[in-house]
Amino acid sequence: MKSVVRKLFINFEKEEKWLNDMTAKGLNFVDYSFARYLFEEGTPGEYIYKLELLDQLPSHPESKAYIELMEETGVECVSTYSRWFYFRKKSKDGPFDLNSDYSSCIKRDKKVASLVGIFGFLNLILAILNVIIGSIVGSKNGYYNIYVSIVNWLIVILFTPMFFSYLKEFSKEEKHDVTLPRFYGHLERVKKLINRGIHMKTKFDKDYKLMTVTHVKESGKPVAEAARELDLSPNTLHRWINKFSKHGNNAFPGSGHLPEADEELRRLRKEIMDLREENVILKKAAAYFAKNQK
Repeated sequence: MKSVVRKLFINFEKEEKWLNDMTAKGLNFVDYSFARYLFEEGTPGEYIYKLELLDQLPSHPESKAYIELMEETGVECVSTYSRWFYFRKKSKDGPFDLNSDYSSCIKRDKKVASLVGIFGFLNLILAILNVIIGSIVGSKNGYYNIYVSIVNWLIVILFTPMFFSYLKEFSKEEKHDVTLPRFYGHLERVKKLINRGIHMKTKFDKDYKLMTVTHVKESGKPVAEAARELDLSPNTLHRWINKFSKHGNNAFPGSGHLPEADEELRRLRKEIMDLREENVILKKAAAYFAKNQK
C-alpha cells in the first residue's frame, strides 16, 4: 500500500532524518516531487536513507556513472529532484556515508550554502523591486506587488539563518586540525573505494551478467525476487535485462568502443585501482598519526 505525504524542507539534514524516521515506522520512501513524498509500506527499519547534492543533473553522464557505481555496491538511487539525489541501502548491510571525510563535508555544505544563498538573494531583489513597483503604481495592481513582496520577504527571512548556519558549519570544518579520527575517516573511504573496484571487476564481468540475465529469464521469477537472491539492486538487474533484450549477447561489450556512461565507469574504476597503490602510503601515515597522538 502506498501513501503520499506533503511536506516542505529547507534543511536537507532534517529531511534526511525525517526519511529515516519514517522508514523506522515501516514507511519506505520511493519517490519525490516538489513537497510531495511517496511512501510504500514495508518492514520497519528496512533501509537507511541518504541525500546527496551532485554537480550535474540526473541526465548527465557523470551523474549516471555515479548512480551506477553506487548501485553496484548495493546503494540504490530511489528518486531525484533537480541536482538532489535520494539514496538508500539495506540496513542489514550496515551503515553507509556518502561524505565520510571532512573535505567532502565542506564541499557538500558549500554547494548547499551556494544554492540557498542564491535563492535567498534573488528573493531579496524581487522583494525590493515589488515594494518599489507597488509604491509607484498604487491601485489594485500595486497592491498585488506588495502582497508578492511579502512572500519574497518571508522566503528571505526563512533562508537567511539557514545560509549562515551552513557558512558557520563549513568554516568550523575548514579550521579543524588534521587529527587521527579525521584521517581515519578518509582512510576508510579509500578502502571502501578499493574494495568496490575489486568487487565490480570480479563479479560483474560480461559472463556474469549474461549468466544472470539468462537465469532470471528461464526461472520466470520477478526481478525484485531474483535481485534479492543474487544480492543485486533491482535497478541494476532491470538495466541488464533491458540491455540484453535490445542487444542480445552483444549487450555487455568487453572491449572496443563503450557507451559514454560505460566509458566514464571504466575511467572511475581505473582511478579506484590507482588508489590501491596509494593505500600503502595511507597506512604508513595512519601509523605515524597514531604514534604521535599517544
